[in-house]
Amino acid sequence: MTPILPRRQSTHEPDDAVGLMLACHTRIRSFGSLAARIALDTSPSDEEVAEAAAALHRYFSVALPLHVADEDLSLRPRLERFGAPAEVREALSRMSMQHLDIDQVLAEALPLWLALSRGEASRAQRSKDLVSLGRSLGEHFDGHLDLEERVIFPVVRTLLPADEEEALAGEIRRRRSV
Repeated sequence: MTPILPRRQSTHEPDDAVGLMLACHTRIRSFGSLAARIALDTSPSDEEVAEAAAALHRYFSVALPLHVADEDLSLRPRLERFGAPAEVREALSRMSMQHLDIDQVLAEALPLWLALSRGEASRAQRSKDLVSLGRSLGEHFDGHLDLEERVIFPVVRTLLPADEEEALAGEIRRRRSV
């Protein structure tokens, strides 16, 4: 049987801000895939589903908000301050709006994953909700991550001075060290 939980990522941390944010994107995709698997894959045991639901709850309630802060509080103001072109400014605005849309989906998903993790709900009882929320998260993240990777992240290395890029990476690391 294939383990349902994502494999632990390498402990090698990227050196720069873009690398750190891309590593977060890899984790977002991994946990998004897990959300879909617990909804659709009937082979895992109830215990495995509870463990996966706990991991989803933990990731999306703790780690994802740190990544959103990286982008909205650290990345966006810097790019705007250093003269991001109109296309990038528009993408930054869409990025922040998409964060709010994703939060709305998570407002439904987090309590469900928590209930599953505690045995207060079963996958069978909530399968329609799990499928719907998994799909919605997947759709939101597909466009969102693509926008950032295609339009926003490429300009970080060319637009920000080296000391600003280093400061950005430092802020990202500090958020995770608390």
